[in-house]
Amino acid sequence: MKNEEIIDRLRAMGVPMYKQQLTKIFKRPFYCGIINHGLLDGKVVESTHETLISQEIFLKANGIHQANPNYGVPHKTENEYLPLKVFVKCDQCGHPFTGYIRTKITKKEKKELIFYYYKCRTNGCKCNRNNKELHQLFQEFLSSYSIKQELITSLQYELEHLFYELNKDNAEQEVLLKGQLTEVKKKLSTIMEKKRKVVCLVAVSPMILIFKEPVKTEKNLEGLVRLANYFAILSGQCCKMLQTVKW
Repeated sequence: MKNEEIIDRLRAMGVPMYKQQLTKIFKRPFYCGIINHGLLDGKVVESTHETLISQEIFLKANGIHQANPNYGVPHKTENEYLPLKVFVKCDQCGHPFTGYIRTKITKKEKKELIFYYYKCRTNGCKCNRNNKELHQLFQEFLSSYSIKQELITSLQYELEHLFYELNKDNAEQEVLLKGQLTEVKKKLSTIMEKKRKVVCLVAVSPMILIFKEPVKTEKNLEGLVRLANYFAILSGQCCKMLQTVKW
């Protein structure tokens, strides 16, 4: 059974489900009694909670998923100049558009010009569209739709709920990472304070050694005072420098 069929059955039962969410559920070993978490330092722990499925079924489901020819295929990053890729389909064969780039060098200025195009994925189909032209047509098409004022609140609620469901895992991970970041900042603050103390101590310690020595003449005393002033200035500069440094 394909994921799409599973999603249709779940929605018919009143369970909202999306393809990405369903894939994440299949990959979670928690449901077969195994826990793996970032706080466990890569270790896998067998839990005592009641499992929903056996480990055999979990491995079988993931084996089917990995056998899919599209499994592990890296997705290219979105291109801001071709946002309608896959979404818009060819009006001749119905296959989704992909995109490509054409460059041209001007004769006088020798400047490189970049042009973006959409094209049909079907071999032999010559359906190509300049991105600006297609974007203009798409904007004109969207302008023909409007939302009734009394439905805006309901639509906003549904969109917020959809956003929450799609990003629920990210929100949980964000809380965990923020906690770890706080701990790191505390440790960094402690290290910075220790470094300040060490540098100030290094700058001040020669003065301490100087005044431990007995002063025999007035000339020696003047020299020691000048030296002490020098180290005092040096110590102050070191402490100010440490306050401005970002560790």
